[in-house]
Amino acid sequence: MDAPLYNDWQFVSLSPFPPWALGLFAIILVLALGLSLTALSGETRRGRRLTLGLLRAVSACCLFALLLEPGLRLMQTSRAKNRVAVLIDRSASMALPAAPDGSTRFEKAKAIARASKPLFDELADNFIVELFTFGEALEPLPSLDALDAVPPTDGSSDLLGALEDAKKGKGAQASRKFSGAIVLTDGADNRRLNHAPDSRAKDALEALDAPITTVLVGEAGARDVSIDRVAVDDFAFVRNSLTITAFVRAPGFEGKELPVHLKVDGRVLTSRNLRVTGGETPMAVDFTFAPDRTGHFAYTVEIPPQEGEAIAANNALSFPLKVIRDRVRALHVAGRPSWDMRFLRGLLKDDPNIDLVSSYILRDLTDDPKTVSDGELSLIPFPMREIFHEQIHTFDVIFIQNFAHEERAYAMGQYLDSIADYVRGGGSLVMLGGENGFGEGHYERTVLQNILPVTPTSEPPLQDAFQARLTPQGRHHPITRIAGSDEASDSIWRALPPIAGAHVTRAKPGAQVILDHPFAAREGQNIPLVVLGEAGEGRVMTVLSDGTWQWAFSADEAFSNARLYERFWARAIRWLIRDPELTPVNLTLDKSALEPGEALAIQVEVRRRDYTPAKAAEIEIELTDASDGAVVMRERAMAGPEGILRRELTVDKPGPYKIRARGFEAGQSLGEDQSALAVHASGPEKSDAAVRPGLLEEIAQLTGGLFEDNPEHLSKAPLNDPEIVEIGQRRDEPLAHQAIFLAVIALCCAAEWVLRRRWGYP
Repeated sequence: MDAPLYNDWQFVSLSPFPPWALGLFAIILVLALGLSLTALSGETRRGRRLTLGLLRAVSACCLFALLLEPGLRLMQTSRAKNRVAVLIDRSASMALPAAPDGSTRFEKAKAIARASKPLFDELADNFIVELFTFGEALEPLPSLDALDAVPPTDGSSDLLGALEDAKKGKGAQASRKFSGAIVLTDGADNRRLNHAPDSRAKDALEALDAPITTVLVGEAGARDVSIDRVAVDDFAFVRNSLTITAFVRAPGFEGKELPVHLKVDGRVLTSRNLRVTGGETPMAVDFTFAPDRTGHFAYTVEIPPQEGEAIAANNALSFPLKVIRDRVRALHVAGRPSWDMRFLRGLLKDDPNIDLVSSYILRDLTDDPKTVSDGELSLIPFPMREIFHEQIHTFDVIFIQNFAHEERAYAMGQYLDSIADYVRGGGSLVMLGGENGFGEGHYERTVLQNILPVTPTSEPPLQDAFQARLTPQGRHHPITRIAGSDEASDSIWRALPPIAGAHVTRAKPGAQVILDHPFAAREGQNIPLVVLGEAGEGRVMTVLSDGTWQWAFSADEAFSNARLYERFWARAIRWLIRDPELTPVNLTLDKSALEPGEALAIQVEVRRRDYTPAKAAEIEIELTDASDGAVVMRERAMAGPEGILRRELTVDKPGPYKIRARGFEAGQSLGEDQSALAVHASGPEKSDAAVRPGLLEEIAQLTGGLFEDNPEHLSKAPLNDPEIVEIGQRRDEPLAHQAIFLAVIALCCAAEWVLRRRWGYP
């Protein structure tokens, strides 16, 4: 073999016969050999039988070799260089200490990479060695010296994505095949692999079709307490029991008891003590409580920093929670039975979304019930004191209908202060007319008059029936805007039957009159029928008649007034309890939980009190720290043509926050809306300081690679061999001359003839 000219060889057939012919010859020879051996079955001596059979087999093989003409092909070849990727983790977890009181993981990774430079240079003889760093994405690295300019700050680590991109390749060498990779990382993946690959991730690793050698950077056993995650639904129901489960890791603190606090608005809501049993395994801590308010809130699970921790920033985790109403809790009290009371009570009672508590007086002190004692009139007396002093704040809306505050049966007057405080604190009140309502009930001399949006007059109620008129404000207000256009709403309200009578009152400045008398007026104002107002944090609705039940009937069979009557009260309740869809100022966040420094998109939509877009409104956005109430950011800007303002902001400091948006027009407040924001304490990269050797070992096993925590063994890293590409010359040489095969065949045949004659065969 000419070594300088030819550097590779292989066995070939130099026969002029095609492969199918050679196959046919082989079959014929095997059959012939089989028949000849069968003929020896009569030989009783085993030695003779084996000798003759061996001679015939050697003859058959030589005959086939004669036909096959085996040869040696000498070739001048070259190996095409495949790609080998070296990946160095630059995610934020690499900035953590590699060992207690030691250098960082990234510094250790740099030291390993530089110490392995001779190995990389050796690999370069047969492979194209590509250098990369990875975190959120794979980035080329010009040289190992360039590592000094790479900060380990990426907010996430996508190891599987980096390997897939490395296989695809980047730049001019992307067409070369992928032979494998060497990865220097702590294994703190927080994307598809996480703590262990699932079935899809395993399939993706096997699809790399190349061995991956993983090198663990960092030592196991670091002492650290971290809130791994919090299991909670996106929303909860007010006044309903809710369980939040926090998962805690505490490696290095086995046997220690840790206090775990659940906080909201800077105060500790509840606490639990956790006995650490398994540091690396997440331990569950349950908090059970009942939210007492609706809205958006940011809660925080927190563990005080412990001595000797690797990192304290992951001891707290904030998360958002939206508290909504399961069912609207309504209280309905009436002074007299009436058709209006019956219809309204039936509507509230039949609504599955309303939890109703109701009571009404069937008689007064002048009525003779024909009974011996009052005990015969009621099995359980209505608990007025408990309801209006102790339980009043558990109701979302209170209906007071045709009830004189001087009613001696219930002594309603003693509870008016509680009702007023309830409304100012954020409650909702509906006051409806009747023979004992408003001025006739002498409420003008009570504290309740201060929160009502109307002032009674000395005039007696109107007795004549009238057709309720939709006011300009009512055309845009969500309670009375039943149809999609002003004309359609007007036509619906005009089709309703008349109402029998109304109290004569005057709307207070700032109140919203959405329905009024079509022609009866006092002091230049039409007598109001439905008036809305606000008192403190609460809302008040007054219906100055007891005839709205008549809206449920109509002579026009083509229009369902019963449907409108239900919608009117359903929308009224939604407005009273401040349904977010019906508020003049609406604040929307594109996300309610984010990482430090992540962008947050905010949209504020502002409408006037008549619910038309506030095109020239001034909008104030305020961000406050929910822990201490400190204002973090406040800015003002003008709304756009549709009354909408869009902003983007970033929050670097972790913790719970409140975002409040206020609208102003001509110096007057249009209302406000608020939401909650949770900024994670450390981001996913630093939420768990532990290295993950198990994950790296599984990656190596799935891909046929090598797992190492000792970089000195990297020379053993398996790689797919490059493909051989033949170039230059080649030459075929027979392994033996055909005469040799003929001679062997002749000798075997002669030996068999001699032996057969000697042994007495014919």
